[in-house]
Amino acid sequence: MTRMAAFDLEIARPVVDNNWTGNGISCAVCVLSDDPNVLVWQGQPELGTLGVDSIVASLDAIYSDGYQIATFNGAGFDFKVLADECSAQLGIAKWLARNHFDMFFNLFCHLGYGPGLDRLARGMGFSGKTEGVDGAMAPDMWQAGRYQEVIEYCIQDTRLTLQLAQAVTERGAAEWTSKSGKLQSVKIDRWLTVTEAVQLPEPDNSWMGDRAWSRSKFVGWCGL
Repeated sequence: MTRMAAFDLEIARPVVDNNWTGNGISCAVCVLSDDPNVLVWQGQPELGTLGVDSIVASLDAIYSDGYQIATFNGAGFDFKVLADECSAQLGIAKWLARNHFDMFFNLFCHLGYGPGLDRLARGMGFSGKTEGVDGAMAPDMWQAGRYQEVIEYCIQDTRLTLQLAQAVTERGAAEWTSKSGKLQSVKIDRWLTVTEAVQLPEPDNSWMGDRAWSRSKFVGWCGL
């Protein structure tokens, strides 16, 4: 069975004026498919942020050890945040972004849009994300001193990411419930790396009009 390593992080400070850079990292989590231990990187509360070069180096070592790194929107968020925050490991952060598999970006490249983590989780038969918390709340919680709650939220999301990566691989399809309540499904023979996914034929999403996103929105920063 393929060894997988799910990764997720939370930013330390709230986003202001849609500026997603320079917000720091409060915590980051990696869960391995064949190890019950959870890797947690925690920022110092008094600083409210976390150095990331060691995280990138650790992820690179995990990849080199034969794990496929999995994220949910890691190309457009998690690895971009790492790249924005790191210094010596910038090139490796971009390389990992291109060579890991991002489940959201896979679905986006297949469909021209993608369901959120919670909708996908529920469609695949899992309980979903932590009740009453979402990623947008995490920076405010961190600033309010609710450090352990943020870490536990990040751990739960990372475990859920790993469960979904494995479940979709086993079933050969991703399933979710649309906002209208209809069950949706797309065949996934295997998870593609970001570099592979960006080469898929562009779906016709003209029906979305101005709401349609380009792939460069997610991966332009890493050279794709």
